[in-house]
Amino acid sequence: MISRPVASDGSQPWRATKTGIRLAVRLTPRAAHDRVEGLVERPDGVWLAASVGAVPQKGQANDALTRLIAEWLGLPRRAVILATGGQSRAKQVDITGEPDELVASIRAALEVPGGIQSTRH
Repeated sequence: MISRPVASDGSQPWRATKTGIRLAVRLTPRAAHDRVEGLVERPDGVWLAASVGAVPQKGQANDALTRLIAEWLGLPRRAVILATGGQSRAKQVDITGEPDELVASIRAALEVPGGIQSTRH
């Protein structure tokens, strides 16, 4: 299954769900640092770009991604789960919470210059 950005108009990588939001992420494994790079526009839409140091084996990169997103947004890890894209760089992440507050948190976090780097590696 190929993941696509979740915004209907392609202008943002998220959409509201019944329990929070679904976020479209392009993941780069085996990176030097765990970090959220920012938004990237591609021919297939807008994605949140993230990189993790973990290898893409046995779910290690996926686990690192959900941990990174939770830390980035100041949420408990259980609030962030991988919805689709387990074996792809294109992923959909479900984040539990009030959609407007989550979107505001994402927008605020994206305004920090130089991306958001995790304290873990």
